[in-house]
Amino acid sequence: MSKVILKRLEIENLGRFYNPATLVMDGRISAVVLESSGGKSTIVKALEWLSKIVLEGDVKDYNLNFCNIYPEKPKGFVKAEVLLEICDSSHHGLYRYGIRVTRIGVLEEYLIKERSQRRIFYRYKNDLDLASSTERES
Repeated sequence: MSKVILKRLEIENLGRFYNPATLVMDGRISAVVLESSGGKSTIVKALEWLSKIVLEGDVKDYNLNFCNIYPEKPKGFVKAEVLLEICDSSHHGLYRYGIRVTRIGVLEEYLIKERSQRRIFYRYKNDLDLASSTERES
């Protein structure tokens, strides 16, 4: 069985986070402490939202909480990126997964093996680019 460890979460234009906000988990973190209305719930909801989108593959039914702090500079997307450590016999290492979503669907999605910067897949709208079989082996 694989063990997956969340190492970092970055979100942008979600809840109170208009600009990219990063939460780094270094093995010592046991609580997220922010002032009232500082974004604690947004962090938890971002992880939940990201999990559902990846597992269910559909963003149209989710009511994304687009940030509206700067209405004169609206961003038409929500972005989330995670750094995951995957520990199993065939896929050991750090992987970076990111997704950028609009109200109508996925705009961009990618998975990169962090150490080698090898792109495992990249998706822009409906165009998908997979690593070749020789790239996957390295």
